[in-house]
Amino acid sequence: MRLLAALLLSGCAQSASDAFVSDRTLDICLDVLPACGGSVGCVLDEDEYVEGRFPSTRRFLVATAGAADITVSILFTSRGSAGADTRVFWYEPNCADRDEWASQGVDIFREAGDDRVLARTGHVTQFGEHLVEVRSDAFADYLVKVDVEFPEE
Repeated sequence: MRLLAALLLSGCAQSASDAFVSDRTLDICLDVLPACGGSVGCVLDEDEYVEGRFPSTRRFLVATAGAADITVSILFTSRGSAGADTRVFWYEPNCADRDEWASQGVDIFREAGDDRVLARTGHVTQFGEHLVEVRSDAFADYLVKVDVEFPEE
């Protein structure tokens, strides 16, 4: 009886990855879309997520209908070395202006805490598609999702 109860309970347990993505779908980001003098693989919205491996740079677009706060959340599905330089950039559609967050040598795995999620928010001021770039010298596998909030006028 205990074994049956344990099996039933374990079947109901949700993994950290499942909880993180919820009902979002994986975007494999294989498009070739122009963005700030380069290209990206997808336009990411609140119904999708992407996966990847650091060290690397992950670039995607996020569309907004005006000034917005774009939260980039990174779930570390495996962790090796935290590295010394992790950055997130949020570009305006003109590509000249941007918001930036930098880890400045802080251990990003420690910052992520027990839930292994590092979330940072950047502010954009214009309507359009915004290049978002996440780069890190850490060694880790990850999932990334975005959430967009429009400040009240």
